[in-house]
Amino acid sequence: MNNDYIIDKIKEDIKSGLKAGYRENLLFTQNESDLQSKIVEYLVVVNIAQKLKGFCWDSDIKINLEHSLNDFYNWAFPSTTLVGTDIFNLVLNSRGEHAPENSISQRLDIILTKELQLSGDFSTKRRSFVGIEVKGINQYDPKIKTDVKRLAIAMSLNDSIGANSIVCSFACFFKRLDSDTSYISSADIAKKVAAEQGKWFTYFVEIKKEFTDLDFELIEVNIVNSPADEIHFEQSDFDNDLDLLIQMSGHVNAYIIKISRDSSLVV
Repeated sequence: MNNDYIIDKIKEDIKSGLKAGYRENLLFTQNESDLQSKIVEYLVVVNIAQKLKGFCWDSDIKINLEHSLNDFYNWAFPSTTLVGTDIFNLVLNSRGEHAPENSISQRLDIILTKELQLSGDFSTKRRSFVGIEVKGINQYDPKIKTDVKRLAIAMSLNDSIGANSIVCSFACFFKRLDSDTSYISSADIAKKVAAEQGKWFTYFVEIKKEFTDLDFELIEVNIVNSPADEIHFEQSDFDNDLDLLIQMSGHVNAYIIKISRDSSLVV
């Protein structure tokens, strides 16, 4: 299996995990509506891990929950290799230190790792492969951008000991586009979705200036779509019940920011 196929499978499992995590939040918070204003993030993380489990285990990819950011950065490279062709004159080569400040206490929600063996290695070594971050519903954009940036930094690290093994990363979050005080129509949803997309596309243009070797893609995952103009009450007595219409109408999307290497720069 090539990396493109593996990453596509991981992406689809993340989508399924986001949907399943949202549904479990409804179950465990006894929410009377399909529209959530708060999400327990660890439920989503666990659901994503559960969806990844089958394919990753079959592909010898390890799933690490709440794992050290320090390890994610440093495991992008082998710790040591032996250089040379003469077995009696091999030189031990060590990687640099790539941990950012205070990274020992920082965690990534999910780190996927693989056992890899490169030239100069006498055994396989645990290497970073994919990083995944998850944010709840309607989190502040700066928090999401912090996740994106630290994943991008990890993928941009370089070391003379060898190539960076991180092939892709994903930053996930939820957006509820309606409110508890007014109903939302199909036209309103279309406008708000377009505005959300435009905001992130503008951000990608800016962050691409800093991380020129990376691509940033916004992937939309529909969770709940219930515009007011498509709601039909079974009882005619409810036709003019504005409070019920507000309660039943709404729209929730999950978004995945996929960070990958710029294909135009890959030889």
